Amino acid sequence: MSKNVLISGYYGYDNLGDEAILQALVDSLKEESADISIKVLSARPELTAERYQVSSIQRDKLSEIISVLKDTDLFISGGGSLLQDVTSWRSILFYLGQLYLARMMGVPGIIYAQGIGPVKRGINKKLISHVASRCQLITVRDQESYQLLLDYGVDRNLIKTTVDPVFLLAEREWSQGARFLKKEGIPLDKPLIGISARPWKGNKYLPALARAVEYLIDLTGGRALIVPLNREEDYPVGKGLVELIERDTYLLEQEYTPLEMLELFAELEFMLGVRLHSLIFAAVHRVPFVALNYDPKIAAFVREIGINSQVDIRTLDEDILKRVCETIWSRKEEFIRILGIRRDQYYRKAKRTIREVSGLIGGKSNS
Repeated sequence: MSKNVLISGYYGYDNLGDEAILQALVDSLKEESADISIKVLSARPELTAERYQVSSIQRDKLSEIISVLKDTDLFISGGGSLLQDVTSWRSILFYLGQLYLARMMGVPGIIYAQGIGPVKRGINKKLISHVASRCQLITVRDQESYQLLLDYGVDRNLIKTTVDPVFLLAEREWSQGARFLKKEGIPLDKPLIGISARPWKGNKYLPALARAVEYLIDLTGGRALIVPLNREEDYPVGKGLVELIERDTYLLEQEYTPLEMLELFAELEFMLGVRLHSLIFAAVHRVPFVALNYDPKIAAFVREIGINSQVDIRTLDEDILKRVCETIWSRKEEFIRILGIRRDQYYRKAKRTIREVSGLIGGKSNS
């Protein structure tokens, strides 16, 4: 008899960070259990079903979710930054509501590899504590998230720290990146500097970023490649950035799956990134990076890696950004060595977590 798992997260919106999380989670669960049946809640069920070879249903169709939960052995909420109320107060209610519904139907629920917060409203902190305390297991991707849950009143015995699930993909073979770049008409004769930009506060940070990119191109003798990780949001920002950079710069024009984007990252020699998963994709390939910190999750990830390679985007000074880029580039071999150690550690930690999750797939709760 197959084991039935239902997965919820920010899936179907073509944010390649979240999509890579789903890719890693689905592939790893299938590796751990040959008789597993996976269903995913998605904003685009047909795309999700085709891309990941799973069943998928509309994420906001309550009647369908209830029907599926009747035959579900484990409900997984994660990963990513689902429990926060900065982008929208609805996010916490949406994802906690699903966990609560699963609990009411006797289905064990887990919070998987999430980054918690920021949470501004006191009522939301209480809701998180109430629902999370009834989960079978809670795993969070950084120490800050662990501490936040403790602060909200969640029992520490329920919570374990892990890493972002994308590190589960670290041991794959990557060989197609150059082919994708050639199809885009991007020359491969110089070092390739990856740039991840996203909309933020009217994009006033872009001129300083552009000057830093120019400096990096001159410093490395390379060329810049702007990589939109959320095409709808990031591509227009990337076009604006190209217009500001007076050097050899390219913008990815094609749409890519998460695995294809990871292939492209294998061809980079440096990453200057705003989005969290631009840094995680870089770390998977041991690519030295500098982070533009716009959110606590960026600072948390950089601290966990153990190298101070971030600049605060809110007070972005192009001279400071240039100096940090120069420092990391000049010490890139040391950075590559440390990233190699971290990547192997993170892969093993992610595997331990997925095995623990797989071990929870069984009968429904009686409580």
